[in-house]
Parts: sequence; structure tokens; C-alpha cells
Amino acid sequence: MSIVGSRRFNNTTKMVEKTLMVEGAQNATRLIYNVTQTIGEMKVDIEPYDKGVARRLDNTTTKLNKATITLLDAVHDHKSLFDSFLRTL
Repeated sequence: MSIVGSRRFNNTTKMVEKTLMVEGAQNATRLIYNVTQTIGEMKVDIEPYDKGVARRLDNTTTKLNKATITLLDAVHDHKSLFDSFLRTL
């Protein structure tokens, strides 16, 4: 009985961990999206006055978007590992 309970506890723990990881990544990507939208609005306002700053804002947006892709890829990879692990339990 304690082995079954222990397996259930481990399984539940891994499911919670996976859920938190996925939700955290989703929250982070939403936040990054909001930031890049705001940067885009700032760029439109600044561009007529300083093209150099506008280019740097574009570069920042590109880096943030790449970071989002990297984050989502990492979460997907880890989620797949969690799923495989949970299937073995």
C-alpha cells in the first residue's frame, strides 16, 4: 500500500511541477509580448527624432522575441521529458 501511495505522490508531484513550469513559461511569454508591444509604440514615437535609438529598440525587440522562442523550446523539451517519465510510472 505504501508503494502505491508513494508512486501516486511522486506522480502528482511531477504533474504539479510540469504544470508550474508550463504556466510560468506562458506568463513569461505574455509579459515579453507586452514589453515588445510597448517598445514598438515607443519606437514609433522616437523614430522621427532619433533613428539610432529606434534601431536599438528594434534590436531589443528581436532579442526578446528570440528569448521567447528559446524559452518555449526549452519548456517543450522538458515537458516531453516529464511526459515520458510519467508514462513509466
